[in-house]
Amino acid sequence: MHRWYTRLGAEYAAGLIGGVVLGGVAYLFGEVALGSFARASGDWLAAGADLLAITVLCFAVAIGSGEPIYRLAKREHPEWGERARKQLWKGGFLGAPAVIALLSLMEMDWPSIMAAPSPVFRVLLYAIGILQYVATAPLRLMVDVLGMPAEAPMVLALPIGALCVRYLGRPENMLDIDEPEDAQDHAAAASNG
Repeated sequence: MHRWYTRLGAEYAAGLIGGVVLGGVAYLFGEVALGSFARASGDWLAAGADLLAITVLCFAVAIGSGEPIYRLAKREHPEWGERARKQLWKGGFLGAPAVIALLSLMEMDWPSIMAAPSPVFRVLLYAIGILQYVATAPLRLMVDVLGMPAEAPMVLALPIGALCVRYLGRPENMLDIDEPEDAQDHAAAASNG
């Protein structure tokens, strides 16, 4: 029997809540503190403040969505260490940018792209267009049919990257490995061979 914290829904909810809370705090920091600084300064300082705000927001969302999933998964895998935490944080970066890429695919002008002169190129583009339509179907349903704002799928996708790393990643990538010992073992093997 599974515990409640090993279920995918619980991990998704924890990652979603963590990403939204930490991302919201980072957004408020960027909007209030860095935004007021950017409005009062020149163009270059404003651009730097905007870049800093976006960077803080990205790190906050990645850590906020990856850390709760790590803590829940650590109960099931006590051997996971800092390497697993870093892997899940990296996975936390993947959710929203993937949705942004799919949203940009939805907005492409496919009829003008399909007007290619080469028949082989046109067939290839038709195949890509069909794959694009299938891949963006859930987003089309959310944004076009249900009328949700474009930010809603991005928020809902926050923990998906960390969950993909958690369930689809190789188990040996989650274990802490002492690299100096590995380097010594490789050096010893090279001197013996």
